[in-house]
Amino acid sequence: MRKKQYFNLIELLVVIAIIGILAGITFPIVGHVKEKGKRTACMSNLRQLQVGVAIFRASRKDRYPAWLSNLYNKEMKKSAKSYLCPNDPRDGAKSANRGANMFNYTEMSSTFDAFGTTTASGYNTPSDIDELHVSYAYEFCGGLWPSGWSTEEYDGVTVTPQSGDSWQKVKLRLLKDCKRAGKPIDTRLPMIRCSWHAEGKGADSMAPFLNVSTTGNTYLSRSDWKNGVDI
Repeated sequence: MRKKQYFNLIELLVVIAIIGILAGITFPIVGHVKEKGKRTACMSNLRQLQVGVAIFRASRKDRYPAWLSNLYNKEMKKSAKSYLCPNDPRDGAKSANRGANMFNYTEMSSTFDAFGTTTASGYNTPSDIDELHVSYAYEFCGGLWPSGWSTEEYDGVTVTPQSGDSWQKVKLRLLKDCKRAGKPIDTRLPMIRCSWHAEGKGADSMAPFLNVSTTGNTYLSRSDWKNGVDI
């Protein structure tokens, strides 16, 4: 009759150590793959929202919507998931605090699509819809341009906002002036942005931010997109 074989203590410890090493190697890879999947889903959302904006513009003489929520159940039909980043921990909760991890959070708060956000004169207010939560910053919105930012510039082209100007008015002026100066930025200037994938590498270099331009170009950048996209 054969005797049963058992692990001795040293063999058991070796097995446990090997499992620990394999787990240490595998978990970061799994986490990276999971995050990459979330970024892909988020980029898809940004593209869908850009298409919704393009449809809106096509039917309104090239005018931009004041808020992304204004597209809901119209150009965007009832696609609430397209407004929600997979990394947004609020997961559908209605809140004015759209991206507390966002660079220049206080100044950027006027881009948050939340009922009650201060809107510049002549623009619609964000839609108050129970099931809708917008994770993204819309930099062509009707929110008031932050009073602490005296200029907006790119590569030597400078725009000086006036009191009461909206984000949309300032960004459109920058697009126009850059084109006039022979420095078009249609594919580079962010229209809709997501900060929920940022890794917190410092206020001026937090990355990656996910962006989509007015032309539908999607890309990663630093929080301040003018500092480059090489991240």
